[in-house]
Amino acid sequence: LQRALRQISVPGAESRFVPEEWEELRFALLHDLGLAYQLGGQLDRALKTYQQALESDARVVGVTEYASLFVPLLRLYADLGQMETALTVGQNWLDQLDPTDHEALHLLVELHFAFGLLCFEWERYDEAMRAYKAAYAAWYCLRTQTGEGEQTKGATAFIGKLLTNIGTTYLRQQAYREAVAYLRRGQEILEREGDEEVRIPRRNLDLLRQIVQGRRRFQQLWKESLSLYGQLEAEPPILPG
Repeated sequence: LQRALRQISVPGAESRFVPEEWEELRFALLHDLGLAYQLGGQLDRALKTYQQALESDARVVGVTEYASLFVPLLRLYADLGQMETALTVGQNWLDQLDPTDHEALHLLVELHFAFGLLCFEWERYDEAMRAYKAAYAAWYCLRTQTGEGEQTKGATAFIGKLLTNIGTTYLRQQAYREAVAYLRRGQEILEREGDEEVRIPRRNLDLLRQIVQGRRRFQQLWKESLSLYGQLEAEPPILPG
């Protein structure tokens, strides 16, 4: 990757390509090289390389291809300890994506989800909740466009994980009724899909049972959550809570 990038970056190399092709090739090489640096733990070099890639013309590279940098770069800012930068830049990227565009919707789901994970990690639970629910809304729009029959097994399991994450966030906020509903629904989807991450909602429901210190209180929360659970089971376009 480094050799190929040097070859197309020497003076006069650009003239051997159609301008659009050179821009696209340079972006792809920078994207992959930055990812290689990131995976190898060379975070400063990864950041420099990603920043070079972001200098590319998004109109030439393609908006969705350009936006494929967003999730790894968001994670990189977090790994570098630049929390506020990650949050600000992440929100700016989200604002750039067109929610009516099919390809952009895929990126919106992925980026909102990654944004939620980071906010949860930093104990910014309100922001995590908004990001997770926005990821669901984008997924729902995408499903409406493609048709339910086109949804893959992985996509369904993703929703189980997303609902589990929302339930876990409610648990951290001590909103126990909501936590029960979301964790229960997430668990059922993951069980149906045979996903190994079903252990997470099971564990968190057990933790909630311990927190409320009593079977009777937990059963009461279960009953109080039934209405909300029913709404989740109906797969609404916007998540309640």
